[in-house]
Amino acid sequence: MKLSSLSSTQSWINQFSSEDKYLARELLDNLTIIKTETVVNSITAYTENLINSYNSVVIYSIRELLNPEESFFSLTNDKEIPTLQVSNEALGSEAFISNVITHIKRKHSRKLISSRTNKHTKIANLYQIRDKAVDSIILIDDLIGSGKRTVDFLESIYKHPSIKSWLSGKHLTIDVISYSATKKGKTKVKKWLDKKGLNLHVLSNCPMLESVDNFEKISDLCVKYANKTEKYPLGFGEDPVSIVFTHSAPNNLPSILYRSAFKYASASKYIKLTSWMGLFPARAFPIDIRNELNISLKTFNSRHLIFKILDYLSFHATTEIPELIEFTSIKRDKLDFILDKCKKINLLNITNNNVSITEKGKFELDYLRDKMIKKQKVVNNTENYYPKLGQA
Repeated sequence: MKLSSLSSTQSWINQFSSEDKYLARELLDNLTIIKTETVVNSITAYTENLINSYNSVVIYSIRELLNPEESFFSLTNDKEIPTLQVSNEALGSEAFISNVITHIKRKHSRKLISSRTNKHTKIANLYQIRDKAVDSIILIDDLIGSGKRTVDFLESIYKHPSIKSWLSGKHLTIDVISYSATKKGKTKVKKWLDKKGLNLHVLSNCPMLESVDNFEKISDLCVKYANKTEKYPLGFGEDPVSIVFTHSAPNNLPSILYRSAFKYASASKYIKLTSWMGLFPARAFPIDIRNELNISLKTFNSRHLIFKILDYLSFHATTEIPELIEFTSIKRDKLDFILDKCKKINLLNITNNNVSITEKGKFELDYLRDKMIKKQKVVNNTENYYPKLGQA
């Protein structure tokens, strides 16, 4: 179902003039909505694989800090719990990271170091990192947009002399894991990490607004309807993404999607509105849109997709999952589902983010090719099972 056809989005669309509504609808229909469950499951699975290579780790959410100029870890009290949350920052991403940590803690309670106050588990402090000889600080985010927030967060961690010393002596490393990242953000963060021999893990490429049809007109629309006091009408970094998570909307989206203003004035003299309501106010994903969308995986021909993946892998010894996403043009959650099924029936080997075809996979590929040439259907049986994706 198209986002622009929902009754819950009509009040936002109706803020535009009649001649601009078609572009507003195009903007909405080119947004990629990602369920929080998909992000949590993908990052959890990847992080669990990563943890297997370490004896002990700590996990933090990459967030805005109270003061980016200060050290993330207290310089005077090693037992002080780092403070992450800013009062004006959306809570969505913080909550999703808490879900990830909770999932991982259940399976890796000895490896994942954290502090406990009464019945509530809190993030680890510097004393615990030293005391438990932690191997890796794992930093998790849903999206690396401009890369500024991630680098600022890394800098704040690096400010503590103990952290700097441990990293320099190779006693500790940092792993940054993000569900998605823009090309610009990935480059910026990787440059910082590479200088210190640290690691970046991006699970999928970020869909960008510039890749959609009518981008220039849509871009002009976003600037035209932005509040005249808005510093970033196309989103922070002026490199607009087209991804939205059901736990939060990134600030790299055009501002008209998430910024509300009761004292609104457009830069265009032809727009007479006196207030503006964002579709995702304060970057929150409204419950009425979520309920109406009822985001679910649609049934698609898994046999054709499996053939496409196996055929591609037959020419590539090892391929990263982001490459398969780009090749297949499907969303990460759908691809993860089908890859998991292929792994369980031994068609594919999957290690961390790398995928390769097995000998059985090559046999099945030959079988599929033969059947497709003969225009016959693959017979489903216990030895040759290709599950179809149902409704999530």
